[in-house]
Amino acid sequence: MIAEHGVTAWGHAWLRTVEPTRVTRPNPSLPRARNLARGDGITDLTMAPGLLTAGSGQYRVRIEIPLWPAEPAALAAKLLADLPPSLVLGDLPDSLAAELRAHDIDIAPPPEELTPHCDCRDRRPLCVHVLAALYALVQAVDERPALAVELRGVTATTTDPDWIPVSELSVAGFYG
Repeated sequence: MIAEHGVTAWGHAWLRTVEPTRVTRPNPSLPRARNLARGDGITDLTMAPGLLTAGSGQYRVRIEIPLWPAEPAALAAKLLADLPPSLVLGDLPDSLAAELRAHDIDIAPPPEELTPHCDCRDRRPLCVHVLAALYALVQAVDERPALAVELRGVTATTTDPDWIPVSELSVAGFYG
C-alpha cells in the first residue's frame, strides 16, 4: 500500500504530530480525520508562521504552532542559506531534515505544544476537525516541504534569478 501522508521526511515529521508513536492505544478519530482530509472536508487551509487555519464543514479550526527559539531558527536559516537557490523554491532535500534532526531541532512540534481551537462541541483538544486540518497540513508539506520550516518561523523561499513572472512576459514575443 502506498502511503498518502508523510511521504517525505518533512511530511513524516508532521505526521508524527498527528500520529505519535508513544501512544498506548489507537485514536479512534484518526480514520475519520484522514477521510475528511482526503476528501473535500478541509477548506480554506491557510498557513502562516506559527499559525494554521482551516475550515471543516461548518467548523473553523485554528492551530497555533510554536516558533523555533532563536538558536535553532538561526541554525535552520544558515542551513537553508547554504542550499542552491533552485532547491529553496519550495522543495527541500530530505538530507536537510536529517541534518536538523542531528542538531536536535524538531521539524514539527509534539502534539502537546500545539494550541488548537475548534468551534465544535468536542471536549478533546485534538478533535476530528483539528486532526483533519493537521492531515491536510501533512499533505501540503509533502507537496511543498519549505512549508515545514516556514511554519516554525524561518523563511525558506528565495527568488530564483532565472525566474520571470508570467505577467512580465510579452505574449506577442513569447508566441511570436
